[in-house]
Amino acid sequence: MKHFIPFAFFLFVFVTTNAQFENIDLSAYKLPEIKIHQLDFSLQYNNDYSQSSHGNSIGNSSEFSRFKLNNNFDALYSYYLNSKKVQIEGLFDFSADIELDWQKSGDVPYEKNDDYIFTVNAWLARRMYLNSKDKWFFLWSPNLYIRRYSYFIKELEGYDNEKSDKFFSRNLDFQPEIKLGGGFGRIEPVNDLRKAIYIFEDLLKNDRLTRLPNENEILQVTDKIAQLRNQRFFDSRLRSIYEIKSLDSLLGNLGLTDEMDATYFTSLNDMWLNGNESIHSGTRIQFSVSGKLLCDFGKTRIENYVPDSEMIVNENSTKYYNNLWGLELLFDSYKPIGLNWQRYFSTNFYYNKYYPDMNENPLAGNYNVLIGSFIYGYSWFLNTRTSAYLGSNGQFNFFDYLKNDENHYDSNNAYCSLSGNLSYYFSPRLRASFFMAVYYSWSESIRQSHIRGFSFTNHIGINYAIF
Repeated sequence: MKHFIPFAFFLFVFVTTNAQFENIDLSAYKLPEIKIHQLDFSLQYNNDYSQSSHGNSIGNSSEFSRFKLNNNFDALYSYYLNSKKVQIEGLFDFSADIELDWQKSGDVPYEKNDDYIFTVNAWLARRMYLNSKDKWFFLWSPNLYIRRYSYFIKELEGYDNEKSDKFFSRNLDFQPEIKLGGGFGRIEPVNDLRKAIYIFEDLLKNDRLTRLPNENEILQVTDKIAQLRNQRFFDSRLRSIYEIKSLDSLLGNLGLTDEMDATYFTSLNDMWLNGNESIHSGTRIQFSVSGKLLCDFGKTRIENYVPDSEMIVNENSTKYYNNLWGLELLFDSYKPIGLNWQRYFSTNFYYNKYYPDMNENPLAGNYNVLIGSFIYGYSWFLNTRTSAYLGSNGQFNFFDYLKNDENHYDSNNAYCSLSGNLSYYFSPRLRASFFMAVYYSWSESIRQSHIRGFSFTNHIGINYAIF
């Protein structure tokens, strides 16, 4: 009996403490003024298999299937600044893709495509709030997109490597954009508060807390975590030493710890290095007007084999300067549910007016595009190393083309999907992830009555964070 009483007391304290932590509202936390930098490298191997049925207005239909292999390298630098009157989000992303694509009509292979894509995407969004208490803001957002795209198509029907038809193409896209607007609301990351709770939970489990922290003390540790994450060190070893010493000093000054042994420092170090999931809170509605210049420079080469004749070769170069003007209405909402769940909902409405370069392409016509989309999903954070996501999204596009008064048509297309993602951290910087999704798509136009498609995709990726 005398051995049971201490155990029962510890169990009571553990349960009541967890209950106390569970009652903490992550959405009530307000992030201090900080700057966050991050550089990530990732490698991905992807494969897709899809089947579709195409029908036309006279009742004919045909079956098509496609198998793709894709390898991707990505380097992403992200920047975040938060203050009472300014929020800045920015990124610079470089990616390289190699994609191999085999297509079949029924059981007959008919085409093989090789794609090589290099892209640079630089994006910045600056939201300036009217005052520290008001949630109304003005938005200024410049963007730049550059893509180098090369692809090779070979016909496989009646395959002969020397005599098959071939198509080569190289394109360079250059697309600067400026976006101006405003809105109401604010979204902030709250993962620093979750990390503070991870630290207290683990120290309690290892019996290294002298007492339970109150709400003010939890927030003091949270603000300290936010400040430490903003420190820059060239030597990661010195950085780790500084961070652990700073946390240890604060916990000691608050009177929450007094036994600094190997168990204590192991627990503190493990919880500090892990549990870096992305948790946000808040709601924001935003309206913007945008203008974009779409420059396209391309070269093509077509080799056609004609039986009993010479190979016919056609080469062509193009240069287009097109304009795009748009309106966007965006609603985003993040809601933490307890300590281990997060709900996300987003809906967007776009209207774009496209003006082609009539000097280079006098046969082109203006067109309007109306797009509506939504995303709804839940994230689950099992522990400091494991997280999962399950969600759905959909999109509807209305395309209205006007070449002249006698040539006017429109087309519609839509898709919906169900997707899931599982991530696991082998170390604080090395993460493995598995993604799986199911898609259903539909489209119709004046040229083709309908196209319905079903596809399944999965990705396996490895991500390493440099700092």
